[in-house]
Amino acid sequence: MVCFQMAYSIASGTEFLGFHVNKKPVLLVQFELSVPQMKQRCILVHRNFPKTHVNVAKLSAEDMMFTELWNKIKDTIDDLGLRDGVVIVDNIYSSSSAKLSDNSDLQSLLSMIHMIKTKTGNAIVLIGHHNKHTNHEEEPMLTKGLIHGGKHLTNYVSNVFQIGDSTLGTDLRRGKITKIRDEYCEL
Repeated sequence: MVCFQMAYSIASGTEFLGFHVNKKPVLLVQFELSVPQMKQRCILVHRNFPKTHVNVAKLSAEDMMFTELWNKIKDTIDDLGLRDGVVIVDNIYSSSSAKLSDNSDLQSLLSMIHMIKTKTGNAIVLIGHHNKHTNHEEEPMLTKGLIHGGKHLTNYVSNVFQIGDSTLGTDLRRGKITKIRDEYCEL
């Protein structure tokens, strides 16, 4: 839901998590949810943003199985003519066959992402996962070391915002900003 809230906040220029947002065109590329789940989330979030348009990539089952997905993302950006906008990809792990734990695989993926970002002027938001921890009874500290893709990935990105489960309740989450680069931020 945070991903959808971010997309609609940026597309409408509405504050997100207390931060000022510049209104930009948005493309949401979703690999986590089924089409019905995605529609349901869009409907829920859209209620609070009734006049806001978010582009949602429509990837077929064939796209998901037989295409290098970042080429498909690039083609979708080009087809939409999306420039100086924001592309939100949920999630980086499912967006490629690259092994995020292998620095050479990850470097190739980050090079492709950088090329798309540079050629289109779009900011890229990558949603990722934490590495699995073994003790489910405790809340691990939210640190960059938990992120699947490790230091190589977190060194590349400009900002890192982490969300983790809470042992206080199944409907509660914890959030922490664990990296802010002082230089220009596309968002």
